[in-house]
Amino acid sequence: IQVSFIITDQLVAICFNKLGFTDNYMECMVPTGGVFPIATANEKARISAPLMSRFAVIELPDYTPEEKKVIFSRYALQRGYHPMTITAYFLLFASVGGIPLTDFSQLSGAVQRDGGLLWYLMVFTLVATILPNAFYITGLRYVENGVAAVLACIEPAMATIFGFFVFSEMPTPAGWAGIFLVLAALVLLNLQPKKSDDTK
Repeated sequence: IQVSFIITDQLVAICFNKLGFTDNYMECMVPTGGVFPIATANEKARISAPLMSRFAVIELPDYTPEEKKVIFSRYALQRGYHPMTITAYFLLFASVGGIPLTDFSQLSGAVQRDGGLLWYLMVFTLVATILPNAFYITGLRYVENGVAAVLACIEPAMATIFGFFVFSEMPTPAGWAGIFLVLAALVLLNLQPKKSDDTK
């Protein structure tokens, strides 16, 4: 946000003078005793150094992909969209994004060599992609955004464990460490603080 020089001067006057400042346009004294200015900005680099020095900067991280998915899904549910409709939109955008990364000649050749592969891909898509997303979006009606985001973070860990037991895919040591950290974070987030015995 590009802050104009006029606004910046007024804000600096408010922050530096605890009693008040003179508004040259209104031609009056504006008291600022007990006032705590709160400002928001998207880019700190465009805020002047004198003004920035008067604020305690609190930076908020951007939403994660899982949180964005939860927000979009919940908004769509509130607008009356069916979970399968929302899932269809997710699959559409994911498919479009995957087109540049797909080798269609190799894929078509594999399907032609093995006719049953096409049915396997269809069943795999239904069981591993469509139904889980539809159930997840349906569950958003009954859980909070934070809980839903945490559950979405477990998906890679559960997929790795499923691949280990079903397909005998051995994760790397870093993969096992990642699974442990994800599950440990889930446990820590769900621990309830113990109430003090002196509290009555």
